[in-house]
Amino acid sequence: MEPRSLINVVFLRFIANTPCLVSKAISCEIKFSPTFPHLATKTFFEQENTLNKKIMKYEDSKLNSTELSGSLYTGKSPMFITWKPSTWPKPDEDFSLFLPNIENIFRETILDEIRNVISDAMKANGSLSQRGHVVALVLFCAVDTLSSYAYVSKENNICVQCNKGGKIGPRYKKYIEDFFPDDYKPHSDKLYGFYRNASVHSWNFFKVGIYPDHEPIKADDTTMSFGLLNFYDALEVSFKNFIKKLKQDVELQSNCRSRYEELRESAIP
Repeated sequence: MEPRSLINVVFLRFIANTPCLVSKAISCEIKFSPTFPHLATKTFFEQENTLNKKIMKYEDSKLNSTELSGSLYTGKSPMFITWKPSTWPKPDEDFSLFLPNIENIFRETILDEIRNVISDAMKANGSLSQRGHVVALVLFCAVDTLSSYAYVSKENNICVQCNKGGKIGPRYKKYIEDFFPDDYKPHSDKLYGFYRNASVHSWNFFKVGIYPDHEPIKADDTTMSFGLLNFYDALEVSFKNFIKKLKQDVELQSNCRSRYEELRESAIP
């Protein structure tokens, strides 16, 4: 079974146990995997009865627990699935052999998923209007995640937004300064404090602004603004720059390997 097929199985089991989510008031187009070929071109919530019937079949089907839980096994060895950390392989001693795996995890679970959400919102609404806070939150958290693989924060940093200390700030700002496009680099403090922390801790932005488009970054002594699509493009640039440097920088490789192993070992099978 393909990973995408498994996602469908787990998702369908979830909504089967949450009937209030199945409402004809909402309509979204979902392309199902070969697991549900008869639903491939149908609107999801319009197929409530068909889906429920198909879902319930799994209660007494021959699918085993590993298929239903999202684990894939080939014999006794786990298959590498980017979105299931317990299947992540042990990093090879040769970093050049390990790099494709980590690059694939970043690409599929972070950048591709964010792009898919943005694309879905654009198709449904024509813009990110009334969806900006949600998209902004994942974009700023993506920077957080990537920076945790690049650098190890040792000193506390006081946030200008909430006045609390933490070790995320230094590595977050360094990632922006090292890998983001030039027009973003001078604003790492505001991006961390007024954007990342404000959205994660308080949901809203109190001293800066965002636009639902490709608006370029603008800043002065008091405030700053940019378009979320522009920021996504900047995130893509940062990712490519990070991977490029990761191929050569030994210290960066060590940080990345340590973070990867820490998270991999923490995952529940």
